[in-house]
Amino acid sequence: MTVIIPLVSTFFHWDEHWFVGLPGHPLYKSLEVMIRGRGGRGVVCACFTRREGSQSQICYVNDERLAAHWPGEAFYRYIQYDTHDNTGRGETLRIEFLDADNQVVSWFVTAGTSSCGAPAGLSDRSTHADAEMFVLLFRETVVEAAMSRLTLGSVTFEHDEQRPNYSTMVPPLFSSNIYMAMIAFENTTFVPEHGHMLDSKGRRYFVVPTRKSQKQDRWTAGTIHLMTTSEGELLQQRQYHGDHVFTIGFDPPMSSVRPPKRFCCRFTMSFDSYTDLVEGDLTVLGLDERCRLTWRPNHPAWAVGCSFTSLLFQENGKRMLCVRRGAQPGAPYLELLP
Repeated sequence: MTVIIPLVSTFFHWDEHWFVGLPGHPLYKSLEVMIRGRGGRGVVCACFTRREGSQSQICYVNDERLAAHWPGEAFYRYIQYDTHDNTGRGETLRIEFLDADNQVVSWFVTAGTSSCGAPAGLSDRSTHADAEMFVLLFRETVVEAAMSRLTLGSVTFEHDEQRPNYSTMVPPLFSSNIYMAMIAFENTTFVPEHGHMLDSKGRRYFVVPTRKSQKQDRWTAGTIHLMTTSEGELLQQRQYHGDHVFTIGFDPPMSSVRPPKRFCCRFTMSFDSYTDLVEGDLTVLGLDERCRLTWRPNHPAWAVGCSFTSLLFQENGKRMLCVRRGAQPGAPYLELLP
């Protein structure tokens, strides 16, 4: 029995996340900076969210391979940054890089100690680049920044909690222990490689029976495990980043072959011990490696309108997976409709 790969995703765990709105800027609505690693030696991703359209993003990453495989528009950049606290005020970020127009982006920001109105936990990203991907962002803690100075080319935005009348931006936010999973609406190709499947963005998929001891496994970034029952039914799809995991669960387990060409189950999405953050209904129509999967989230409330579809088929001898926004079937699957 062939175990299908129902979905592809990009998963990261970040140590820090800094966010700031940009009121009045003609092009960008906000800037967010995500960091994994301390002391200026880690991985950094800085993303501007566009003001117009579907709020798509343009991202700058200091890792060349990561930039090449980032879901969406991304550029490799040398990014100078430091997170050492030399002020005695708390968490601090200094960052500088060149944007796509070779303008200098420079930001100095210090986190405060007070909580803010933005809740920790799973964020509502339903309108965030929603034409390009379905995004899950979970933040363990959130506090407001005490002081911030951001320069974009010739424009400067400032905030100081000690001088509120002096501020030209809303207080930025600092978060720690952040999980992000992105399900991009794009095409992916799979090829077999030494007992596992390799996709077109370098992610490796292994079929792992649940009876196998996990203590002997070494998780690496970009590794996905398809956890199966002894009958080959898919229980979970687990994607790893370091010691952290993004899990998509299926209840009941999903079989690749289940007459009469239709199967319905509940799916959940979780980060580490933060379980069932997203729940919904999954309908599978088809057999083996030619099927359509319709994902309809029903929890949390903001995700209800964020349905998407996976189309799995063979093309020119290659295994393909196409993910599309909405619950509409693709042309190759019209004959599978009931």
